[in-house]
Amino acid sequence: KKFQMVKVFHNGVAPACTVASCYQTALEIAIAENFKTIAFPCISTGVYRFPRERAARIALGVIESYLREGRYQGDVILCCFFEQDAEIYRRLMAGE
Repeated sequence: KKFQMVKVFHNGVAPACTVASCYQTALEIAIAENFKTIAFPCISTGVYRFPRERAARIALGVIESYLREGRYQGDVILCCFFEQDAEIYRRLMAGE
């Protein structure tokens, strides 16, 4: 199968709905292909300059809704290249 990446940006920054759509699309593919595990990087926070905390909130919101609603039942790995990103995820996942 072929997959195509599509980037949509405004003034160099992806809109929040586009960032959310990246996670949703990947999870839908994981469901359709019966993936047991999916890993996500911090989408759009590098060279595309999307705000790190906002991106993490979007990612967790989408991922949590898929898990809570039982749409995706596998494992999710959040891959953080920078410690700053990992700390944001730790803080948000702890409910802070």
